[in-house]
Amino acid sequence: MTSIKEIGKLFFETRKKKNITIEDVYKKIRIHPEVLNKIESGQFDKINKPYLKSFLKQYSAFLGIDTGKILEKYEFVSASVPEKSFNLKNNEEKAKKEQLKQEKEELKKEEIKKEERENQKRKNEALPVFTERKSNDEKIKLIFVAVLSAVLAILVFILFNTVRSKVSPGENKDKVKTSRQKEIAGKKKSDKNEKTKKTDASDKKSSNKEEVSTPPPAPTVILGLKARGKVWVQVNEGEKMLFAGVLEKGQSKTWKSAGTLTVWTGKADVLDFVVNTRKVNSFAMGVVKNIQVSDKGIRVGDSWVVELE
Repeated sequence: MTSIKEIGKLFFETRKKKNITIEDVYKKIRIHPEVLNKIESGQFDKINKPYLKSFLKQYSAFLGIDTGKILEKYEFVSASVPEKSFNLKNNEEKAKKEQLKQEKEELKKEEIKKEERENQKRKNEALPVFTERKSNDEKIKLIFVAVLSAVLAILVFILFNTVRSKVSPGENKDKVKTSRQKEIAGKKKSDKNEKTKKTDASDKKSSNKEEVSTPPPAPTVILGLKARGKVWVQVNEGEKMLFAGVLEKGQSKTWKSAGTLTVWTGKADVLDFVVNTRKVNSFAMGVVKNIQVSDKGIRVGDSWVVELE
């Protein structure tokens, strides 16, 4: 047996299967969401009976439900649907007013959107005109600058030729003559200066030759060491080390210097010195440091051992 609740359930389940919201239904068929919820919940007694049949017909047609069967079921159960009370009627009227209000708001929103689209369209249409106008203005400026530059160049050329034409041939001739004389005078002066420079250079060269004298030869010391036994020796020239090692018995070495040579040895008593061909026999025993050899002789510390002068 069909009941009001079953009719409402059929609407609800069909809408859910189609994945349609109450708000979607309202936008399409303009039945207030409150009325739609009452239909789906089977609260037919809270809907104005004169409008209920029309609502059922619209809603079933939208959801694709057989309208004839829905109306037939409604007629079967309509006897059990009571008339709405006065308060319910007021609620229905209130719902209609709310529906009309929402429709007006929707229309207003549509008008606003339409106006915005038209404004944007006008802006888009005006933009190419503005861009084209700006481009034309720039072209005009460039042409004006080019023409002005050409006019100025022509004026300068004319002025130059005018001033040039005012100079008489005689004046030009005098100017050329004066210029030639200046050139000759300058050349003579240059030749004279060149001769003066050569003379000065020659005198200076001669003077330099006279001033330069042959420097005296630098003093030279030639040192020879001969070992009469195995001995360790180190020879320095200033900070530079010339030799450091062992001389075997009978071995000898020679060094030449323009300054002073310094000798260190571990056994001075087995070492013979030869300074500038002069032989000097051993003059110390054991380890001796800081033996200074020059062209003047041999000195250990502050004491001269051998003087050659």
